[in-house]
Amino acid sequence: MSTTDWPSAITPAAVQWQLQKAGTQFVSPFNGTTQAVDYVAERWQASISLPPTRSAGAVAALLNNLAGGVNRVNLWHHGSGGQPAGTLRGAPTLGAGAARGDATLTLAGCTNANLLVYAGMELDSNSDGLADGWVLQTGGSVGTVTTSRGVGNNSANMQQIASTALGIGAAIGARSTTFADGAFAGKLVSYSYDAYGSGATSVLLEVLWYDAASAFISLDAASAAMPGSWIRRSVSFTAPAGAAKAKVGLYVIGGSGAAAYGNFDNVQLEIGAATAYAQPATLLAGDMIGCSGHLLQVASDCQATEAGAMTVPLVNHVRSTIATSTAVTWYRPTAQFIMPAMAGATMQVPGYTQGAALDLVEVY
Repeated sequence: MSTTDWPSAITPAAVQWQLQKAGTQFVSPFNGTTQAVDYVAERWQASISLPPTRSAGAVAALLNNLAGGVNRVNLWHHGSGGQPAGTLRGAPTLGAGAARGDATLTLAGCTNANLLVYAGMELDSNSDGLADGWVLQTGGSVGTVTTSRGVGNNSANMQQIASTALGIGAAIGARSTTFADGAFAGKLVSYSYDAYGSGATSVLLEVLWYDAASAFISLDAASAAMPGSWIRRSVSFTAPAGAAKAKVGLYVIGGSGAAAYGNFDNVQLEIGAATAYAQPATLLAGDMIGCSGHLLQVASDCQATEAGAMTVPLVNHVRSTIATSTAVTWYRPTAQFIMPAMAGATMQVPGYTQGAALDLVEVY
């Protein structure tokens, strides 16, 4: 037995997916009431129509290899376009383990274009005045530093960091405590934020780059004049070689020794040019995700929290135990399929293959 990926050179003309339920139904002989027992063993079935092609050998090889149900193919839902209609991207994982029969998954690390969690400054679970996911940073002569919350810029909350006497060149600010995961290395990365303040000369921002093992690589920084009312700004950096994780910081840089403050909201780190602030990630009904060999369909729309957690209702059930922190796939998640038919036929003329069809059944 061998397992191969669906050939990238073969694009179906049409695909019909259906979920074959496993269970038993009982009909009352007295009133016709139907009762059903679910055995929690659903299987995906796919009927695929292939278009005419001049790549005669590729189609014939695929059908002949799969015929008889011995060999397997990793198949993704071509009808979905390969990625969810929702905005979930990044590298989500299971935030809690799942057991056989579960009809929901709890995801962690859910991001989208914005690779940061706690980016909206919305939560302060311990009521210390500092948003969850951020840690206070100071440097130089700063007097007494306080953190407080307020109404944000087009959001419920923002973060204020204030000093009773911010010296020349001194800094007060906050740095994210969680890593933003991404294929950053060598790419243009944009950092955007909303800010305004008083009594300070500038806003300083920084991006700290780390490798996949969380070892620090280098730091990029940029500054801009402190605005007196809400302004959204962005700056771009080219991530260093090996960069796979990042943390960010936002700082108020000192004025004349008098009182000063800075307000921050809607922080975003993304690969490519800066875009509008992205609300927490979503999955929509019908989206497909994969986890530990399961190909799962989302039952209804759902959205991540500010902390990047998402509770996902499922159409099909979890079939076996899945451990916490297991990776969740959103781009072209696959399941293993066989073709039960003992032969796969194609109609060929020299240099040309007419359309073909195959019926596949999920195995696990």
